Amino acid sequence: MLHLKKLAEAAGASNETEPAGLLTTPEVLERLRISRRTLACWIERGTIPVIKMPNSRRLLFNWNSILGALMRHERGGRQ
Repeated sequence: MLHLKKLAEAAGASNETEPAGLLTTPEVLERLRISRRTLACWIERGTIPVIKMPNSRRLLFNWNSILGALMRHERGGRQ
C-alpha cells in the first residue's frame, strides 16, 4: 500500500505553498494520480469530501480536506 504521506508529497502538497481556494476535478485527478472512475467511487463512498454546486454537475474540492480524509484511512507503514 502506498504510504499516504508520500502520496501527498508526490502530488506537490504543502500547507505553506498551497494557495487558498478550491480545486476542479481535473486538478484533483492530476494531484492524486488516479482515474476518473476511482475518484467517482471514492466520492460515492464518502472517502473524498466534495462540494457539489447547486443546479450543476460541477464538483469542487478543498485540497486540505482531501488530504485529511485520506490520512484517516492510513494504517501502519514502515518508517
